[in-house]
Amino acid sequence: MERWLAIELGAAIIGTIFLAFVGWLMQGRKTGGALLVGMTAAMSSALCILGTALGRHLQENAGGSLGNVLAGERGGWVGLIAGMLLAAMLIVPRLAGFARARSVWPFVVSWLGLCVLCIAGYLLGDWPGLAMVPLTTIVILLWLLFRFSKWVLPLPEVIKQEVSFFERIRAFFRDPRSGVQSLYKTSIRAYHRVLALLRHPQRNGYPPRPEQVNAFRCLLTFLLGSNWPFYFVQDGKVEKRVDGNPFRQFFAGPGFVYCEPDQAAYVTDGVRLTRVCGPGLTFTGLYDQEVVPLDLRRQLRAFEVEALTR
Repeated sequence: MERWLAIELGAAIIGTIFLAFVGWLMQGRKTGGALLVGMTAAMSSALCILGTALGRHLQENAGGSLGNVLAGERGGWVGLIAGMLLAAMLIVPRLAGFARARSVWPFVVSWLGLCVLCIAGYLLGDWPGLAMVPLTTIVILLWLLFRFSKWVLPLPEVIKQEVSFFERIRAFFRDPRSGVQSLYKTSIRAYHRVLALLRHPQRNGYPPRPEQVNAFRCLLTFLLGSNWPFYFVQDGKVEKRVDGNPFRQFFAGPGFVYCEPDQAAYVTDGVRLTRVCGPGLTFTGLYDQEVVPLDLRRQLRAFEVEALTR
């Protein structure tokens, strides 16, 4: 087996397994998400390998001006990039269509970004770079999105932590040496924390709070364009700030209802009551499609009364 084929085949297998795992998580740990995302990744990877093989074949057999253009290693690179672009045009949009996303562009951009990471990793460190750079970057980006989702959405028990977080950043830049030492100690504590979670997950607060997981899924599905609706309740009225389809079941949800401090609401699926939303943020579920506001302020109504007195 040629070296380029072994590298691309290994990258395709590892990437397909990793993306299938992400699809499994996104679909609520269901096999359907792993199968759909894994099949999409496998077909796209196969198209990239075929493109590279065709480019190298033309590189070796083409003559004239085409042979000069594809001379050296350029033929394989041209074929690889062509395969990536064809996958972005032919295969990835089908996954977006199955998810019923508002647009195919988030999925296409995600695929092209992954391709750029793979190329950059290979150019920086050959096959070890190809194995490490894309996976590490994706994990870091997802972790950052998960980490900051609780500050983007007004979850309870989080507002008071926001000040201390930014204070730590300012303190780090004021005294970098102490900041590095503190970061080292924090890393050691995090290492022991991970060991404790692996040994006794339920005793050590794992898995994370459902509200934070829902906030993470809200942001991620919003970026993909497959979110459920986002509602805001104020002054006794409901406003749909972000449109969405509450019947989506693939890479979708949750939505949320945000009520002002003097407002509340209840949510129905068109047939029955599904949840009651107090002031603050409440996440919605599948089929939740009607939000009815409840004004908690004192109500004053003037009306005439006909009465007989003596």
